[in-house]
Amino acid sequence: MSLQVTNQGETPVENWQLQFQMAQSTIDQRWNGVFQSQGLRYTVIPADWGRVVQPNQTIDMGFCAKKLGTDYLPKRLLITKSN
Repeated sequence: MSLQVTNQGETPVENWQLQFQMAQSTIDQRWNGVFQSQGLRYTVIPADWGRVVQPNQTIDMGFCAKKLGTDYLPKRLLITKSN
């Protein structure tokens, strides 16, 4: 699965992270970010080169996962400020 984050604003976005929930699947490969999981919730911290997203810039990250049932797609995707 490829995830793209695009800054559609007029100023750079710094110190961000992506959060989502995913059930009935397990992530076995990942790229361009650090993936942390707690139960069904995942947090993705971008690679160092992607921590600042300039206006009109898109950052790509992604993962491969094994389906364990029919409810395997990511849900409730949210961009938040990281600490």
